[in-house]
Amino acid sequence: MSKKRKHGGVKQGFDLFERAQRELAKGNVKDALRDAKVCYREAPAPERRLLLEQAYSARIEQLQKAGLHDQAQHTFGELTELGVTAPDVQAKLPRLRILLGLTAPTPAGGGANLWDENPELLIELADQAVFHPQQVPAKYVEIHHDCQRIRAALEAVERGDDTAASEPLNAISRRSPYADWKLFIRGLSAFYASDVERARANWDRLEPKRPALQIAQTLLVHSGHLTADKATVNVAHGLRRLEYAVESDPVREQIKTMGEHFQAGQWSSLFHAFRSFCQRFGKTHATLTERITDMLWKQVIRDQRMDPLKRLIRIAPPPPLDPLWNRAHALWSEHSSHSTYEATEKYWLAYVKDLSQGSFLPPEERGIAAGLVCQRMAKMAVAAAHDEEAHRPFSGFYGNDSYAAEFRQEAVDYYQQSIRHAPQLRSAYEELAKLHLESDEQTWAVKVYQALLKQFPDDYETHVWLANYHLEDDKPDKAERYSREAQRLKPRDPVTVALMWSQRMAMMRLCAKNRKFVMARQEWELLRQSAPPDTEAYWLDLLRAAVEYKANNVEEAEKYVAAAKAKLQDPTPIWMIMHTHAARYGLKREVKNDFGNRFKAAIEGPCCSETAGQLTKVLLPFVAKQIKYTGLATHQRLVLAYLQRCQKLTWNVDDLRQVVNFLTVADSWRHRALRDQLLAVGCARFPQEPTFPFLAGRVAIERGPLSTDFAKARNLFEQALKSNETATHPLTAEAVKAAKSAISMLDQTAEMQRSMFFAGPLDDDDDEYDDIDEFDEEYEDSREGSAGVGLDEADLKQIVPPFMLEMFKNAAASIGISLPELADRLLSGELSPADILGVPGIPPPHGPFERQGSKKKKKASQR
Repeated sequence: MSKKRKHGGVKQGFDLFERAQRELAKGNVKDALRDAKVCYREAPAPERRLLLEQAYSARIEQLQKAGLHDQAQHTFGELTELGVTAPDVQAKLPRLRILLGLTAPTPAGGGANLWDENPELLIELADQAVFHPQQVPAKYVEIHHDCQRIRAALEAVERGDDTAASEPLNAISRRSPYADWKLFIRGLSAFYASDVERARANWDRLEPKRPALQIAQTLLVHSGHLTADKATVNVAHGLRRLEYAVESDPVREQIKTMGEHFQAGQWSSLFHAFRSFCQRFGKTHATLTERITDMLWKQVIRDQRMDPLKRLIRIAPPPPLDPLWNRAHALWSEHSSHSTYEATEKYWLAYVKDLSQGSFLPPEERGIAAGLVCQRMAKMAVAAAHDEEAHRPFSGFYGNDSYAAEFRQEAVDYYQQSIRHAPQLRSAYEELAKLHLESDEQTWAVKVYQALLKQFPDDYETHVWLANYHLEDDKPDKAERYSREAQRLKPRDPVTVALMWSQRMAMMRLCAKNRKFVMARQEWELLRQSAPPDTEAYWLDLLRAAVEYKANNVEEAEKYVAAAKAKLQDPTPIWMIMHTHAARYGLKREVKNDFGNRFKAAIEGPCCSETAGQLTKVLLPFVAKQIKYTGLATHQRLVLAYLQRCQKLTWNVDDLRQVVNFLTVADSWRHRALRDQLLAVGCARFPQEPTFPFLAGRVAIERGPLSTDFAKARNLFEQALKSNETATHPLTAEAVKAAKSAISMLDQTAEMQRSMFFAGPLDDDDDEYDDIDEFDEEYEDSREGSAGVGLDEADLKQIVPPFMLEMFKNAAASIGISLPELADRLLSGELSPADILGVPGIPPPHGPFERQGSKKKKKASQR
């Protein structure tokens, strides 16, 4: 018999119970459970039963975390069949039932919700579902729904689509267990955009014991924005995993090489590396290839490089929204100084064709994209028209045809195409209407605004514009529809209140002139109920008096005139207003002459602050809006003469504000000294009133750069803005914007003058400019006998663009010279273009009369 024998079974002296304890302590749960079963079968002692129950509990948790729910439920059945006696295992049973899905979230008897009783367990399941959704039982529908939203948002952020990521996050409430992951994703989106401050603002709100914070701090430490010793969690393990994943990715070296070439500007080497990248990873990393292509072609366009763009087109797949690269070519042509308008137009038209024929956009978005492209081409044509007018201002004078009109017509065509492609593109309507207004084509602008209202019936600004247009055309019946719509949209807006005042006064006058006196009186009642806050009470009395005079009800009219006289100390403004009403309402000649004579006699009387303020308040809207009526010139002349006698008055602040506004708008060269004197009085006596320093600053910069005290003018505008913060009568938004623009312009002009005068002296021995000095002397000698170019107004209408001609007329009137003389001074260099540029003033308030414009202006606007 051989001495050799096989050793089988357990070694002699080996304790199976101790080995099961060691395996359980080390985490080898499967082996520990097997040994515990064998040990308990051999000797079912209490301590061995306790070990077996603990091994069962640990094995169930291990299977659940691995996603093996069927095996975990089978093992849980064995444990319950065995019976649980250990207290620690009994405490784990409710948790294990929830993890395995053996407990309904809401009990059938209507008891407390499962998650309300176990909020920590709900958070644990939520975190587990983010990483491994299959490990969470399917019956927990609520957890799975929010988990799908979180994972969809994460995928969108990884694609770079932050807009798509925000949509599912909005559906997650603040009390959801996924609220922590909502903050994490928002911070991750900011982190990818290199906005570390916004990323940390979200990540600092994460709960400390959850995995979202550990991932966030791992990313911050890896990127160098946080040191490991200042992290609130241990990030060592996460850093090792992250570095291993980066180093093991074969794409990393390729991207690193391309990044080095990109930073060094080595385009040839960059494209060589990118060609290899596309060949190797073009299909497996299509999204990354698309992002790199997008970054490269945009950079090439910014650098205005055509050869790299051609090479990129040969190497890379086209962008999803530009399958034939026409959009890239068009953008390059726009930015390049070597391209032409026609070439840019050709590429954009080709891209519009791509949009109509391609399927890379949903059908509902193709029209919007085509509309935006046509709108861009229209803006390009408008810019070309402005450049043509700026570079060839005298083309008509020298016999060369300007292309500005052709560019403007192309812009109109492209805007119309944009509206046809995308009727919902509101900005296209507004820009087209603005273009028509620049060309003095108000009738076409009206049609554009009416088309806009078909798409946007609640557009308040358009309703106001159309209502004012018809009121200026003396057609209140057509304006009524738009006025009522504006009132419906913004009934308490000051613009609406002033508009309804003008609308009802115009309707009242129209009804009175058509001898519909009942309707006129009804309009007067409505007018009285909805008058603006700063309406003078006696204005309403005089309006009713005008209606009664028109109806030959003299006694009733006299009662209203007497009521108006009782409200004023001096009746001079009453006689001027009634003389105006007599002209505008078509009253009898004797009535008109009577009020005219009363006004002429009364205005020669003693001066009064209230009278001056009321007279200018009445005339200001007529002068500012250029509303004409018979007798306006006489009224303006007499009022200016009256103000000339009011220099030594003790002014009331409201009256003085009206007077200086009127003098600034009237801008009579004979009364500029009076205007400047009253502005100085207002600045000295009423420092809290912003109107006086604002108007004084305007007057200062209107003198031109050679005569303006820049420091003084700037201080005036700053004083106006400062006092406007606490003023009882603040400046309008337009005036505030004009004051800020004026400060910026003054700073720029002062800086230009400093750079001109302090650039440094020329070398005394430098003879470089001797020839130029001699030429200048000859040129000056030749100019001494010259009488100027000699342009008349007819020539200027052909030379100067329409949008600048009105500016030239205003500048000539303010200086006190004729329009041809202004042009001669501009050509000779005596005046610069900056001398004729002004700052917008304060829009005039409403007056006791409605808006009405000249009909000649409307006829001239017909195309």
